[in-house]
Amino acid sequence: MPVDAEEWRCLCETEHDLQLAYARALRQAGGRMAEREPAVQAAEQRWSEHQETMRRYLRGNPELAAAL
Repeated sequence: MPVDAEEWRCLCETEHDLQLAYARALRQAGGRMAEREPAVQAAEQRWSEHQETMRRYLRGNPELAAAL
């Protein structure tokens, strides 16, 4: 599968956005048990799902994976 540079750029931007959303949810929840808050768990789930999308993309693009 050829590397689609625009698609990879969008995946990376989404990854960054999801990291920020997760950090923001943690900060807003505050306290020691923040990771148990529903908003934090939802942000973590979205980020985790996106990471799996990126892993699948890299598995389908070994030349990109090798370059990283």
